[in-house]
Amino acid sequence: MGLDRQRELFKRWTTNQTITPNEATIGLLGLLHACSNQELRHLTVSDLDHLNRTVNIAGRPSAVPLDPATWTAIDATLRYRGTLHTANPHLLVNRRTKTTNQPVSNIYVRHLLQPVGTTTQRLRRLTQRVALGRDPSTGRKAQKWIGGFRTLEEAKAARTAALARVNDGSCVAPSRRSLPGWFPR
Repeated sequence: MGLDRQRELFKRWTTNQTITPNEATIGLLGLLHACSNQELRHLTVSDLDHLNRTVNIAGRPSAVPLDPATWTAIDATLRYRGTLHTANPHLLVNRRTKTTNQPVSNIYVRHLLQPVGTTTQRLRRLTQRVALGRDPSTGRKAQKWIGGFRTLEEAKAARTAALARVNDGSCVAPSRRSLPGWFPR
């Protein structure tokens, strides 16, 4: 995901008053704090430290300090929870989970990010797609995603290098052909 797109999403989640508080919380925790669906779904109200404005995320070695934008989104989510009158311990609650102790579903998290065409996985990294031509056995377009870059410059440089490998033949499109299919009889 490019920096311009990240800025666009940040602006949406910090200034748009028509989106749900849960979308803003999911988006900002995914974008700025690299939270996965699993981590987001299992955050509880008791994981929040209001005094220090931090959150304890399962599996992370220490509390994560939150920026003002993310804390504002979480605060809006807490106010929304208050309108549901729920005893559910999770931070993210919807109409289906308000009467249970269950976290929201993966589908719910994906559904909230669907209008902006992204996922928490995409929010957490910069990626580039490289076209590899066509799969000889199926005729379908083959592509490879390269990712995990900290900056857009790193992502673009890796894409350029991958395209050079495709053009010189050192990078081959994946194929569904089995091992015996590569050897003549």
